[in-house]
Amino acid sequence: MNRRLLLVLIALCTCISLTSGALAEGITPIGQPAPGGNGNIVEVTRYTWLGTNIVRHDILIDTAIAGDPQTAANYVTGPEPQASLNCQATSDQPEVVAQFCLNSWSWPESAMPVRVKYNPVDPAGLDVPSAIGPIQNAIEQWSSVTPNFSYVFDGTTTARPTACDTDASVDGINTIAWVDGIAGVKGILAQTCTVRTPEGALQGFDMEISSNIPWSIDTPTPPKTYDLYSNMLHEMGHGAGLAHSQYSSAVMYSSLNSATEKRTLTPDDIAALEAKYGDSTQEGNPVVVGPHDAYKLNVPGIIHD
Repeated sequence: MNRRLLLVLIALCTCISLTSGALAEGITPIGQPAPGGNGNIVEVTRYTWLGTNIVRHDILIDTAIAGDPQTAANYVTGPEPQASLNCQATSDQPEVVAQFCLNSWSWPESAMPVRVKYNPVDPAGLDVPSAIGPIQNAIEQWSSVTPNFSYVFDGTTTARPTACDTDASVDGINTIAWVDGIAGVKGILAQTCTVRTPEGALQGFDMEISSNIPWSIDTPTPPKTYDLYSNMLHEMGHGAGLAHSQYSSAVMYSSLNSATEKRTLTPDDIAALEAKYGDSTQEGNPVVVGPHDAYKLNVPGIIHD
């Protein structure tokens, strides 16, 4: 049997098993009190197929509530093979401190500016904060890095984040929307789903934000709440095609505590976007400054970058 087909069948069977029965031991379902308190947010990356295209799922999970993040992520995508990241140090310059990792995914020039819409309706009917401010803040910061990449806020929509569905589709609208929980697991805060061709051209992205989570737009961020500005800035970095940074202070670092704010791009975040799309101060695409200036992604049976 074709290896790819076998992987798809295994994932499908597991998804059916996961969604048709009770959640695994230690995983808290929506509607039940969460154990402990809000704690450390980690982001798990998974990959699924959309025809011949590839969907990257960046899934925000609070481990103090959801439990084991890998098990929680299984309810979103099924047990997809894990990506192994190899950020190779090819610079011997000790003063170089960039920690970002590059991949081959980027928006084509014809897609600029990348238009973003917001669906403000919460299907759970909860009193959620408006995400327009955090979205516009993220758009302004990422669009100010290089003239070769820009977002634009394209108003509100009734569209759904279809790229995040189990039967994913690309509808031509990059949608940020509230959802009534994600995969039935309490403690999954959000997920961003970027779709790309096998050659690396981004086709679209959607973002789900769980309304079952205590989000805040206040500063300082109150205890046991999550800063919507910080998380939106991070997720919009994924929408631009960026991977995670290994620099713990960077916006694109893969972990963040509750009641913690990262509302401003760091030099590492800026250098990552410049390395991907080019910098106006240099001719053509700049040489990446490292030390983590090569990104190799190995997902068995899925993709090799």
